[in-house]
Amino acid sequence: MLKRIVVGVIVFEGRVLIDRRPAGGALGGLWEFPGGKILVGETPEECVRREVQEEVGLDVEVCSELATIEHDYPEFSLLMTAYLCRTESNQAKPLASDEVLWIEPEQLDRYTFPEANRTLLPLIQACLTR
Repeated sequence: MLKRIVVGVIVFEGRVLIDRRPAGGALGGLWEFPGGKILVGETPEECVRREVQEEVGLDVEVCSELATIEHDYPEFSLLMTAYLCRTESNQAKPLASDEVLWIEPEQLDRYTFPEANRTLLPLIQACLTR
């Protein structure tokens, strides 16, 4: 089964937002970027804005597509598109996760992400680290 999702790599004052998946669910306890499944009739950009609002309570501006990653997990295949996003607020709340953090891009390697998300880390670091 192929899951098509989008995620927002949200930047505020040079820091990136990550959130930790709830412990009891799929890939529980791992860190990720807010996002989810595209609804029927929804553009990927609309989905990023909706999912970020639902998951962390932030309004974001979708700036550009960062990458599309294909990854096969044992239970499903994933097609994930990541978008760089800006926000005017750092007041993220863990509405659908256990915790949210704003971190420097070079700190991303210190956190445990699902395999598909890990592919994004060097791209984010190259894009945001000067």
